[in-house]
Amino acid sequence: MTLEVQYQCDRRDLWRAYWHAWARPAGLWRSHAVLALVFTLAYSTTQRSPCPALAPAVEFMLVAAGAMLLLVVLRPLWPQLRFRRIARSFAISPQGWRSRVGGARIERRWQDVQSIMELRDYILIVSARGGAMVIPRRAFATLTDWRRFVQAAKRWHGEDG
Repeated sequence: MTLEVQYQCDRRDLWRAYWHAWARPAGLWRSHAVLALVFTLAYSTTQRSPCPALAPAVEFMLVAAGAMLLLVVLRPLWPQLRFRRIARSFAISPQGWRSRVGGARIERRWQDVQSIMELRDYILIVSARGGAMVIPRRAFATLTDWRRFVQAAKRWHGEDG
């Protein structure tokens, strides 16, 4: 049994999915914070202070905040730059999922999926590698179709659904 939908995404869909992934309790903010901390530690051990009047702790916090801000702003730019507004198809089966965007095709088995999240307007299928597939609710003809798709995906993935 295979369930398939056809749809188009826009850049707004990507931004909303990114911010949701960032803000959730175990979200991207944690990896951004770790990267900002690593950068700040490396910076503070290799660079002489550009402003000796600042206390080391204040300078450390300013560099960490700047690094975090850069990560938050720059991280979503790559998917936005690569985005193409073309027809997409997304299908799920007991073995996994497959997506077709233009001529490109991607397939993953369920064990390569970290989680399936049902949001108000989107389904996010998050890869164990860190990427995510965004399927907007408007891809489904009815709310029943949407729920059937989410329940099947969660069941096949091994989640309670």
